[in-house]
Amino acid sequence: MRSIPRDCNLSDLAVSHRHYDHAEADEDINCVFPLARLKELALDGVIGECADDHYSLMGYVPQVQLIVQTALQHVIPALRKQGVDLVVVSGGCALSHYSAGLIQREIEAAGIPTVAVSVCPDISERLRVPRAAALRFPLGNPFGAALDHATQSRILKDVLALVEKAQPGSTVIRLPYDWGQL
Repeated sequence: MRSIPRDCNLSDLAVSHRHYDHAEADEDINCVFPLARLKELALDGVIGECADDHYSLMGYVPQVQLIVQTALQHVIPALRKQGVDLVVVSGGCALSHYSAGLIQREIEAAGIPTVAVSVCPDISERLRVPRAAALRFPLGNPFGAALDHATQSRILKDVLALVEKAQPGSTVIRLPYDWGQL
């Protein structure tokens, strides 16, 4: 688990595995990890505040027990310590979506509402994640294209709205965005 401070230099962040084309994320990390967009939403009063620390895990880990233990022993206590009241989860590759879904279920079971942003809705549905927004985007781009700040913000706002609309219990809602029309 990597802790990423809210005030980090985004140009210092990088995708560290090679299981999907992350050229877009190399250009703009916000297409997979929308920290700048979250900070903007906090400044605009759309959300209360952005957490001091965010967490990134290597999603390409085919060991379910290791993923669950990491969530239980590290992620959830860190979220509780910060008083986080909502978690947005995303993944890069297909296996990352699987890992993110397992972590999401543990966070939700611990009493912290979650919502996933998924470009692999079949995985989200199979895992019965509590809530997910599904988009028809390429792997590594759950929040849209690099440098398309307006779309990244709209997607994040739509995803956050799902927490109020969608009750937990395996809800996957397809958002009306089309990669070919961005």
